Amino acid sequence: MFNSLQSRLLLISAVVLAVAIATIAILASIYTGETFRGFVASDAQARTARIVLALGNHYQTHGIWDNRVQPLLDNMAITTGYYIFLYSPTGQPLYKSDEAGDFPQFPMNNMMPQPQGQAPNQGINPGQRPRNLNPQGNSPFAPRPRPNFEPFVPINTNNTIVGFVHTMPIPNAPAINQAALQESNNINLLIAATVAGAVAVGLSYILARTVTAPLASLTRAAKKLAKGDLSQRVHIAERGEIGELAEAFNMMAASLERNEQLRRNMVSDVAHELRTPLTNIRGYLEAMQDGLLEPKPELLASLYEETMLVNRLINDLQQLALAEAGQLHIEIAPVDIRHTIEQAVQALNADARKKAIRLEISLAQDLPLVKADSERVGQVLRNLISNAIKYTPPQGTIQVSSYATNHAVYIAVQDSGPGIPQEALPYIFERFYRVDSSRNRKTGGHGLGLAIAKQLVQLMGGTIAVESAEGRGSIFTFALPILQMETPEKV
Repeated sequence: MFNSLQSRLLLISAVVLAVAIATIAILASIYTGETFRGFVASDAQARTARIVLALGNHYQTHGIWDNRVQPLLDNMAITTGYYIFLYSPTGQPLYKSDEAGDFPQFPMNNMMPQPQGQAPNQGINPGQRPRNLNPQGNSPFAPRPRPNFEPFVPINTNNTIVGFVHTMPIPNAPAINQAALQESNNINLLIAATVAGAVAVGLSYILARTVTAPLASLTRAAKKLAKGDLSQRVHIAERGEIGELAEAFNMMAASLERNEQLRRNMVSDVAHELRTPLTNIRGYLEAMQDGLLEPKPELLASLYEETMLVNRLINDLQQLALAEAGQLHIEIAPVDIRHTIEQAVQALNADARKKAIRLEISLAQDLPLVKADSERVGQVLRNLISNAIKYTPPQGTIQVSSYATNHAVYIAVQDSGPGIPQEALPYIFERFYRVDSSRNRKTGGHGLGLAIAKQLVQLMGGTIAVESAEGRGSIFTFALPILQMETPEKV
């Protein structure tokens, strides 16, 4: 189920989303819980402060704790949601709000010291200070830490403690319920996380489909291509990596289709190139067997020429196969390119004169040595010059030139022939490709010479190219790397 890229992308998005939402929900729950607890504590302190303030005002008004404080306690219990317990300054229970229950035990050990012989009283007149405190509010006894009466809050009036208050939340009072609010908050977080997760998964699915749809198209095209349908192409408008992949696939498919077409053409061309001379040889031999022809020297010479043609074709095919496989024997050594060019031109001068073609040489001075195979360089030159002679009309000109740069020596063969159509230039170095599709021997060979020349130049570390325009001739140029002389180290 999760083998497809779309499923994996969706699963990854879902896992990342789930982890992110869970983390956010947990952190939010912890944070809101802490915040809420702080709020509740602050709210409780505020309510207690209101109770203490109201009781302090009551005591200032009446100067004593009596039954008049009971309605105040009952009313504040309703408004604050707390049971209220009132104690005297000495910790004696005095009054409590309605239904408050038993008085909690007051921490008597924390009581403030009283003078001997004075019994705890239930009230203090206004303005009267306890006799256990001096005017500065300090105890006359030995210093001791401030008593801790929590959760019993002192009621302080005019710097005098007149009583203590203890509060207790009423269970069913309309106050803030921390547990319920926390649970509600968690439920809301869960709902929000679920909705966000559903939306995110839906968007992830759509995005995954968007990403994988071009890949699915590529997969379908590749499967059809594997079954032999080389016309498959994909049309993807996207840019980026997927667009580059689609473009590379189309280029690969076009190359495979072109190579398959060349393979079929090669089989047909080889059959054609072999059939013609073999048919001639067979016809002459059958005529001699039937006594229709006599084995004259002219006839034998014709048969020999046809046999050599077949032999050259087979040798060229073998040489091209070895070159393409990188198994052709190449001896790289320093080569005097000027001498090699002059030898090739001299060897083909006679063929050029037979067609009344001028074969010229234009070489730069001080051409450096190149790293190449002298015999293979001569083979490439003879091939290019022979092609130029075949396609250059009488009274035409062929010029062989050479010049050097910092890294290579360039050799060019330029003719004044009819030129090559632009649509044929990309295929001119392919095997068995010929501009003249009629395969007339007078206008060219069997279409292997330029393919062999390209392979030889590349095996020697060089490059080869052609420039041509119809009616303006052609220029074949190949470059060979310069022999870099090692400079002696300074002592």
